[in-house]
Amino acid sequence: GCQGKDIQLTRSLADIDPHEPNIVQRYMHRPHLLDGYKYDLRLYVLLTSVQPMRIYMFREGLVRVCTEKYELKGNNLGDACMHLTNYAINKDNDAFVQPASATEDSGSHKRTLGSLLKTLEQEGADVPALWDAICQLCVKTIISVQPHLQHTYYTCRQRAEDAG
Repeated sequence: GCQGKDIQLTRSLADIDPHEPNIVQRYMHRPHLLDGYKYDLRLYVLLTSVQPMRIYMFREGLVRVCTEKYELKGNNLGDACMHLTNYAINKDNDAFVQPASATEDSGSHKRTLGSLLKTLEQEGADVPALWDAICQLCVKTIISVQPHLQHTYYTCRQRAEDAG
């Protein structure tokens, strides 16, 4: 769903209507946490050519942080501010903290990727290896759809040229 709308967390496939359009993801029960909160990354990847493949990764991005500390016990799947990182969901929570500035975002619920990588480095993470793994994941994801991208691009280009 867009902006967190129509997202449903469930423990049972019986809760999902197979006759409705769905995107289904496996939920990570033990995600990496940032100060006890779930977070996700928004990365920026530029694809300038499909043949030959040219992919560029921007070294900055966005980190969206939940506003409720994460714990998976009992029946708290309905607590959207604990499980979903969407800004539209978390911005109205009383605990939501805007970044103080573009360069000072520690403790806030919207951070830069650079800030997160700095935090992970301070915690002892091998940040260059992590960044390499993230880049490899992005490249492999694009490679997995490259034939479709190439077909779609050339089909649209051919139609535009035929229009005259």
